[in-house]
Amino acid sequence: MRVEGSQMSYRDDLIRQAIEAQGFTNETLAKAAGLAVATVSSIRNGKENITLSSLRSVAQALSLDWSLMFTTKLVEVDSSEAVAA
Repeated sequence: MRVEGSQMSYRDDLIRQAIEAQGFTNETLAKAAGLAVATVSSIRNGKENITLSSLRSVAQALSLDWSLMFTTKLVEVDSSEAVAA
């Protein structure tokens, strides 16, 4: 296998810990962040396709350091796969 690149993902574990520690419900966090309850639920559950703006709003409402919100994972590609030029 070889490394093809990297993939950025957000720290839903950090968000869940902060929510629990601060006693937020999805409803109270949604109100504090100015977001829909469904959006907060998606962020809390680590769903894909969340906007950076929504993540920033949640981080601010939870007083989390924005620079700690992301992690980078290496993406591996099977060496038998053809690579497009």
